[in-house]
Amino acid sequence: FRETQNYFKHYTIQHGLGSNTSHAAIEDNEGRLLFGTDKGLVQFRNEQFFPIALPKEFEPPIEVIYESKNKTIWVGGKNSIIAFIWKNNRPICKFYKIESKTEFGVYGFCEDENNNLYVGTFKAGLYKFKNNTFINLSAEHNLNEETFFTLRYIHDRVSAASLNALLIYNIKTNSISRISDQQGLN
Repeated sequence: FRETQNYFKHYTIQHGLGSNTSHAAIEDNEGRLLFGTDKGLVQFRNEQFFPIALPKEFEPPIEVIYESKNKTIWVGGKNSIIAFIWKNNRPICKFYKIESKTEFGVYGFCEDENNNLYVGTFKAGLYKFKNNTFINLSAEHNLNEETFFTLRYIHDRVSAASLNALLIYNIKTNSISRISDQQGLN
């Protein structure tokens, strides 16, 4: 969007975008614009799109991109996440597979003050990523919800929006409370 000219420019695969479908975008701490598509990840600079090489094990679509406090970029895909940092203006990627009985997509990220990453998925539950290990919070707490879209961390609590309720995970007590329509969530 250019304020002085009051117009939007529509970008497509003809402009170098990997796909005409983009569900995730972020401007990182260095001002880089990144877009996740159903085909991969691209960086937008100088009115052009540049594909970012991702590990071959990683499968799009990309539904979420998140920058953590330590400037790591986290990207959610099918059954996995990747983390990357920029070194000499090039992304250095690391792949992390999330083990599950079902195929799923990653839909949400947030992090706590201890730099633990929380991962919300479509069909596979809620996870905590600590010391390069996934902890399945859904299995640990016998949660019925399997889909978590939006995650937010505020004051020792992770709020996870699901299809059926808002779950509040207290990281200090390792407990979960649930707010549903019966408790006034509408």
